[in-house]
Amino acid sequence: MLGTRNSRSNSQLKSRDAANDLPNRSAVCSLISAGLDTGLESNPSLDTKPTVSIGLPVYNGENFLAEAIESVLAQTFQDYELILSDNASTDRTAEICRHYASQDRRVRYYRSPAHHSPTWNYNRVFSLAKGSYFKWAAHDDIFEPTFIEKTLALLIQNPAAVLSFSGVDVIDEEAKTILPYDVVLATNSHSPSCRFQEMISLKHRCYDIFGLIKTDVLAQTPLIEAYAGSDRTLLARLSLLGSFETVPEPLFKARKHAKQSIAMLRNPRHKHLRLHDYAAWFDPDNKGKIIFPNWRIFEEYLRAIRAVSLSKKDRLMCYFVVTRWIFSNQNWAKLGRDLAIALLQIFSRLRSPLSEDSKTHQPSLHLGHLPAVHVKEKASR
Repeated sequence: MLGTRNSRSNSQLKSRDAANDLPNRSAVCSLISAGLDTGLESNPSLDTKPTVSIGLPVYNGENFLAEAIESVLAQTFQDYELILSDNASTDRTAEICRHYASQDRRVRYYRSPAHHSPTWNYNRVFSLAKGSYFKWAAHDDIFEPTFIEKTLALLIQNPAAVLSFSGVDVIDEEAKTILPYDVVLATNSHSPSCRFQEMISLKHRCYDIFGLIKTDVLAQTPLIEAYAGSDRTLLARLSLLGSFETVPEPLFKARKHAKQSIAMLRNPRHKHLRLHDYAAWFDPDNKGKIIFPNWRIFEEYLRAIRAVSLSKKDRLMCYFVVTRWIFSNQNWAKLGRDLAIALLQIFSRLRSPLSEDSKTHQPSLHLGHLPAVHVKEKASR
């Protein structure tokens, strides 16, 4: 989601503005210094710059939020800040966040007065971060007390590494381990194309996005963008900038429950439209629009290769990896399906009365009303 394993290549990545008009890090800092409303309710910035920033975006997360915050506060490595960004929740999320912010000055609570897309909220916590290292945290996952300590140690020991993660256990709603996650990736390879190939493959679940990442490297990427699969493409970009290190112990606990967003990808209803549905979760403005989710992923892989400084050999190898991707896991059929769905949308709009979107005044269409396009798939995203 590098041509050489050194820090000089990091400066070669061309930055782009984050999606959804997200203010960049300097703009947010300017708002804070000017005393304008940034949604901060408690605990202004720490007097000293923390080593690690942990960003936890949340919307209606009362079910597991307290447990997630407790796992942060229990870390053996204590030089961190925890940024809680509440996306206008309507449950007890605000109450829980305010409680912890009142107990620990390292906890900064921000509440948005209006609801935004999940993409906006994920990128917002990064824009507010001040640490040299950054970690996203989900409201429903937890991690062991030594997670930050051990992943940080690996990044310090290997200056060429840009991300550090750990082994994973999958847990249920009661935090009981239900199955191990035994996927092993060659992301510590010296070869950029090898790392890139591992990240664009479908054999992993993108848990590495919750690893500890060098802030200056992550700041050079588009972050999480408003399309399905943007976490995988971000990891692919990072893999071209440096290696990923892994603590073998399962220090990260990924919770599986019915209400998580990824569950829609496992829903057999409208199976062939699931990336379209997931794109609407990333950004509600995508709902009903003619989009090409698989083509967007393909395009972002090509952009990632062009954006970094690579030797001619490494660049050619990365393009070869993308070519192989087209013919693996029936991605060629998924690309074709995007085109078929778009044609069906156009045909449906020509035959049916157009409905006007109240915000954009553009025709909208509910994808669930479209007939399914039957393509056999070996694996889901």
